[in-house]
Amino acid sequence: MDDIQSTQEPTNKRKKFRLFVFIGIVFGLFVFFWFFVLAGVSLEKPVSIHIARGDKVHTIAKELEDKKVIRSAVFLQSAIAFLGGDDKIKLGDYYFDKKLSLPQVAYRLARGVHNIQPIKITIPEGTTNADMVQIIKNKLPNIDTLAVERAIEGKQGHLFPDTYFFYPMTNVDEIVDILSSTYNNKTKVILTKGYKSYSIKEIEIMASIVEEEANGNEDRDIIAGILWKRLEKGMMLQVDVAPETYKTKGLPEYPITNFGLKSLAATVNPKETVYLFYLHDKDGMIHLAKTFTEHKNNIRKYLR
Repeated sequence: MDDIQSTQEPTNKRKKFRLFVFIGIVFGLFVFFWFFVLAGVSLEKPVSIHIARGDKVHTIAKELEDKKVIRSAVFLQSAIAFLGGDDKIKLGDYYFDKKLSLPQVAYRLARGVHNIQPIKITIPEGTTNADMVQIIKNKLPNIDTLAVERAIEGKQGHLFPDTYFFYPMTNVDEIVDILSSTYNNKTKVILTKGYKSYSIKEIEIMASIVEEEANGNEDRDIIAGILWKRLEKGMMLQVDVAPETYKTKGLPEYPITNFGLKSLAATVNPKETVYLFYLHDKDGMIHLAKTFTEHKNNIRKYLR
């Protein structure tokens, strides 16, 4: 009997020891998990970060760890992976100004809770690249103007005029990428239709001229028809918006402005008329003429 009791006592001690070890591990894991995941970090100062297309989760998590928004980049990566990975993170600026737990940070990144308002930038139809640089600079004063100029050089006519919303920390490459991709997406269907045997480049150049020459929607298709007709007859275009067309035949080498969809649509769907000349009076009304003599009469009548 004594032998049985003496055998049970070590067994019970081992069980108790294992239980204490188990409780200690669980408690340690809980404390570790609480400290690194559930307990938010008290920020010393507000933090802003910018997430651009192509940024990886580990880079974003490390930046947040370095800036003391979270305690563990590894745990944030795990949380985002659980939510769906890189593709789940919404792009743009994020502003952190209060204590947040790691799951709350992951939630904000996945749902695009930026805590900062994007800046509205409207680029009117007919804006040149030079004007576009100034519009962007006025709205995003911290942007590198020279970098914008370099990035959009040679892209006039391929940057879509529209209303955009950019975050304050948006970089130059992102801005140009958005303007370019918007142009491609918006114009693809119209450009695919084409016009006669003209190239896409020729259509784009003509659309840029129509944008500047027209005065409202009523004029666009009429002016496009007249200018195409002049081109086909081997005449000089003689449009004020492109002075070189007074000296040489054909189109300018590149688009003269960034045009909108209405001008592009009018260019590929011009209105055929018997006219070869047009002008706008001081009130913006268009006056058409079949011959140069009639056109000169209109000049005397409406512009003098």
